[in-house]
Amino acid sequence: MYLEPFGGDYVMKNLVTAFEQDRTIAWEPGLHKEGAEFAPVGHWWRYDLEPVEGGTRVTMTYDWSKIPPSFREIMVGVPPFAPSYLDESLATLDHTVTGA
Repeated sequence: MYLEPFGGDYVMKNLVTAFEQDRTIAWEPGLHKEGAEFAPVGHWWRYDLEPVEGGTRVTMTYDWSKIPPSFREIMVGVPPFAPSYLDESLATLDHTVTGA
């Protein structure tokens, strides 16, 4: 990834914090530095899947409340994207799963 306020190129890793096959996946992103331990940034994401007639209902949950002030100062906003990004994320998930 690349972000000027972070000094340019940087690598993110995800720590899976919840997983139930065909039902739930949650993860916590963190900065990855060679030779260093996983460093969570302070937010998490979660998809919950529920079978419904004709498909699957997907509920996306996220929490940015533990982002430290030092990180917030670097970001343009928290979360650093428009609400439309969430719709695009779900559309990408749908396309990836269904191929439609």
